Parts: sequence; structure tokens; C-alpha cells
Amino acid sequence: MEKLLELDPTILILVFTQFTILIIAIIFLVLNRLEITRLKEKYSSFVEYLGDGESKDILQECVDMIRNIEYENRLKDKEISEILEILSSCIQKVAIIRYNAFSNVGSDLSYAVALLDHEDNGVVLSSLYGRDSTTTYAKPINAGNSQYVLTEEEENAISLARKKFIDKSYYSAKMKLQDNSEEVF
Repeated sequence: MEKLLELDPTILILVFTQFTILIIAIIFLVLNRLEITRLKEKYSSFVEYLGDGESKDILQECVDMIRNIEYENRLKDKEISEILEILSSCIQKVAIIRYNAFSNVGSDLSYAVALLDHEDNGVVLSSLYGRDSTTTYAKPINAGNSQYVLTEEEENAISLARKKFIDKSYYSAKMKLQDNSEEVF
């Protein structure tokens, strides 16, 4: 015991350091062993789920399936982008204003209908109902305006229709999808 106390302090520090490193290494070894066991269990359940066969073949089959799904997703994204592009030019905003055009006619039998696409292009249809005749007008609309003089009712119908919209950011995001997607063909 006396000789142990007589040892050089440097040697004691080295022994203590090596002992500490040994304890840490044993802890890491145990943790790694637990992780390997957990991974083996997952692998076993994976192989059991997929059935018999070489694990290499099974994994290759999974990779091939994922690649096919990714390809199909790119195709679907392209189709969706094309549909959204077509949809933006379809009539989406509709409003109707009914009114009494002539004081000698009862009820609101005259009307103005605005039919607009995503960019506020389209047509406004007007029908003026009178006792003896009915007159119908169609005026083209570009960006919410017409080159023809619009009645107050037609302007109201256009204004009301313009408020009914699909958020343009939805289309913008979907159009970017088409621009940023990888070339499918």
C-alpha cells in the first residue's frame, strides 16, 4: 500500500484517465449493441413483411417501386399544372343583377349577367324587359373593363363577379410547380 502511494502522480493520472476511457468505451459498446439489436428487429420485421427472397432483391424491388411512384407523381403534377392553366381561362366568376328597367313594368324582369374567367375576361349579358319587347345585349369584358359603355347594372354585375374568385396565389403556386418540375418526357 505504501508503494502505491509512492507512485509518481503522473502515472496515477494516466491510469485514472485510461480507466475513465475504458468505462466510456464500455458504455458506448453497450449503447451500440442496443442500437444494433433494435435495427436487426426492424430489418427482420421488414423482411418478414415483404416475404421470402433475398434481402438485396427485396430492397431493389422497393427502390424500383419508389422510382415508379416518383415518375407517376411527376406525370400527375404535370397534368395538374396543365389542368390549372386551362381552368384559369374558364368561366369562374358569375354574378347576376336583376332590376326593373322601366317604371311601367312590374317586377325585376331585366337583368345583367357577368361571366368572367380568372383574369376578369369574359362577357356581360344584359336583357331589358319591356311590356312590348325584350332586348338583349352582349358586351365583351377584358381585365374587368369593356370597350363599350356599360350600364350601372352591368358594372355592378362585373364588380360582384370580380369579388368571387379563386385566390390567384393558388394558381401562381401551381404554375411554379409546372415551371420548377423536372422534365418528365
